[in-house]
Amino acid sequence: GILIHKEKLDDPTVKWAGAYKHILWTLILPTGPKNPGRPDIEVFGDKEAVDDVVELIYRHGWRPIVRGGLEVSPKYEGGKVSLGKIWGNIKREMGKGEKLSVGW
Repeated sequence: GILIHKEKLDDPTVKWAGAYKHILWTLILPTGPKNPGRPDIEVFGDKEAVDDVVELIYRHGWRPIVRGGLEVSPKYEGGKVSLGKIWGNIKREMGKGEKLSVGW
């Protein structure tokens, strides 16, 4: 994940952000999300990088949800699909109204 890349590069001047982790490239259209009913994209990382990526997400017609700094990356990057991750997404959708774009 992003923490491994940061460690390998070993350049403290670089600012990192993670986003579009669950978005298929075919869903990013010039007119906005392919499914406008699910416009949310998670973003996390260093504040300076997150600010730039948030602007990019808005310009693509999506709605960013900032999850925190790089310390949250293991929670939102790859790994194995688990019942806990699925339940967490369902819980946030029901409780907070989030509508993550999930590939359809």
